[in-house]
Amino acid sequence: MSAEPELKGSSISVSMVGRSVLLEGYVAGYGNREKATAIAALIAGPENVHDRMQDRDTTDS
Repeated sequence: MSAEPELKGSSISVSMVGRSVLLEGYVAGYGNREKATAIAALIAGPENVHDRMQDRDTTDS
């Protein structure tokens, strides 16, 4: 994920347990969330991707 230039402003942690991929952290908008889950789905299949990311905009105070 860190090599993807389109995901600027995002901080995503990727964990794998068996076939499942867990995405956690913060993304800079919905488009970045979609890109991150699409990349993970290419590797593990869409049914194995679990998204726990939060939008950075909603966490800023």
